[in-house]
Parts: sequence; structure tokens; C-alpha cells
Amino acid sequence: MRIAHLTPPSATYLIPERSTWPADVTVEDVLVRVDVPLATDPARLTIKDLVYVDAAVTAERAGFDAIFVNTVADYGVDLIRGTTALPTAGAGESSIAAALSAAPSFGIVTVWPSSTQIYYDRVLAATGTAASCTGTRYVLEEPELGEHGGGAGAMAAAHDPGSPIAARVLATALRTVEEDGAASIVLGCSCMSRLTPMLREALDVPVVDPRHTGFEATVAAARAPRAEVAVNPDTTARIVAAVDVWQQLGDSVTSAWDEECGDACAIA
Repeated sequence: MRIAHLTPPSATYLIPERSTWPADVTVEDVLVRVDVPLATDPARLTIKDLVYVDAAVTAERAGFDAIFVNTVADYGVDLIRGTTALPTAGAGESSIAAALSAAPSFGIVTVWPSSTQIYYDRVLAATGTAASCTGTRYVLEEPELGEHGGGAGAMAAAHDPGSPIAARVLATALRTVEEDGAASIVLGCSCMSRLTPMLREALDVPVVDPRHTGFEATVAAARAPRAEVAVNPDTTARIVAAVDVWQQLGDSVTSAWDEECGDACAIA
């Protein structure tokens, strides 16, 4: 079984660790063709969703068996399910389901700034779980991203249990439990995956690792009976053609976004 790991080039290191792969499963990166940094308004978020749909179409044409959208924002997940016939799971929806299977409520702790609340609001709405969420707490704010070399640097730091950001994540998670009353914690970015053991040791509530949980959900979806999907080839062709145009814009698009958020602010 081949699973496509949809990712921007800056986050390929977040592919599920090989030690977690079942014996009959392989995982390969399928890169999104256009990186949309900090898509914190509805228009740019729509562009980001379509870029992920485009990557999913690429994966289907390449013969993959399932798709893992390894981001708590679940970019394009519902659209992918209507545009390809491949079983698809998102890290966000999977993590919330896991949290609520272990506890009656959850809080989201994310390394990203409060401007990303649109991502979490959308996932909560899609899963119908807003009433069970005690809130979202943010470790960094946008001015701090530059101090870490942009979004890519912040992600790398959050991936290191020995970093100062990791200590801030722990302090934020403690407040989520003690002040907000969360009975479980959902990590708000797959880049925080390696902090899970430290957090589980320090906290008295379940901590959900979105990378591992989303990957497990993808494997389960791939093994389940498949439903028929009525795919409209014209719709698919138009999405791919749109991303072709965006990709041709190249550095002119990237530079405009870079002025706002640094060298790479992709949210994984």
C-alpha cells in the first residue's frame, strides 16, 4: 500500500517516521506545487485548499492508494474527497476524534500565532466539536516568527524537544489544563509531534500527536471498503490548470508574501 504524504517542500521532514509504518505500507512525499504562507484570510485559505487538491490529483495519477494531509488545518480534505477516489485523512479531524475518544473535552495548543485561528475554527466547525473545545492557545505571535528565521525556522524549533519553544509549549499546555479545564490536549501543528513524549510525561491528561494520529487514520481509511466517488473531470482539470498558472507566477507571488511573513511561513 502506497500512501501519499502531501506537504510543502519545507516540511518533508514531517513524513511519518518509518518505524511507525505497517509492514505492507510505504509513505512518499507528494509536494504541493505552490506554497501559500500564512493563509490567514478566507481567499488565501481557498487558494491553499486548491493547491492541496492539485497535489492529491497528482498522487492519484501516480497510483497511490491513500492520501495523508499532514496538517491540523486539514487543507482541502473535503474537496479532495470529492475530487479523487482515494481514501483521505487529515491530521486535524483525526486528532480531534482521538482526543474525544479519550476525554470529554480538549484544548488546542499550537506553536502558531493567533492569526491562524481561522484554521482551527474551520476544523472545529467541520467536525462539529466546537462545544467540546476549551479554546486554542498560541505559543508564538507573528513578530516572533522572524526571530526564528520565519515559519520554517519556527517549525524546526518546535520539532526539537530541547528548544526554548518546547519549554513555552509545555507552559502553555499546563495553562490549557489548569486554567481552561481541558481534559485532553490536541497539538495544533504536526511540527510539534516530537514534543509529545515530554508533554505526556508532564501532564495528567491525554496528549494527541497529530502526525501519528493522522497517519493511523489514513492507514485505517485505506483498509476500509471504498465508497464510489463521482468525479467531474472538468472540475479537476480546471483546478490543475489554475495551479499551473499560480506556479508560473513563481517568485513574484512568493516575494509579495515573503515581505509579510519571512522566508517561509508554511503552516504544516
